[in-house]
Amino acid sequence: MRLIRKIDDDGNSILHMVGRKRKHRAAEDMRSPALLLQEDLLLFELKRTAENCSIVAVLIATVAFAAAYTVPGGPNQSTGSPIILNQPFFEIFTITDVLSLAFALTSVVTSLSILTSAFRLKDFK
Repeated sequence: MRLIRKIDDDGNSILHMVGRKRKHRAAEDMRSPALLLQEDLLLFELKRTAENCSIVAVLIATVAFAAAYTVPGGPNQSTGSPIILNQPFFEIFTITDVLSLAFALTSVVTSLSILTSAFRLKDFK
């Protein structure tokens, strides 16, 4: 109760100071409902996009993984190595298959990290 009666050099009491501090906080924290709704809509769309991208990325990764084990031309029956091992097409196939698998798995991890986050806008910025 003593602080309420005290007045500083400018003629302000503690209630004046609380009012000023409250006004500054209100300006920082208050957002319009339209802005909050817009942020929620953005997060909802980002979640739906991440779900679709993760499905497509898993399918691409599955195909790339299967292609690595079913080599074009098939294996040599006596040695087990691919028949087209010494051809330039096989090197191109191997490089593109490894790249597609790496990019697809990176996309899966990114999509899953978006889906498992706390759904706050500042997490996505």
